[in-house]
Amino acid sequence: MTKKPFIARYQKIADAIIGQIESGSWDVGDQLPSEEALATEYGVSRFTVRSALDDLQRRGMVSRRRRFGTILTSRKPVE
Repeated sequence: MTKKPFIARYQKIADAIIGQIESGSWDVGDQLPSEEALATEYGVSRFTVRSALDDLQRRGMVSRRRRFGTILTSRKPVE
């Protein structure tokens, strides 16, 4: 019997958001929903959503600024 690898909840959320981006839910330059809205949508805490968005920012897919929100900057991760 093989064990499934552990995937952190924030990573699952980040992957789900990437899926939405790739499916065309948002265009480059669009503002993503607020942390609170995403937390409600995925049934997790804002801290978990914040970690997922931080991950997307590290990948170069979004730009985050306090009071301006999260803006989609790239459809694909920038490696």
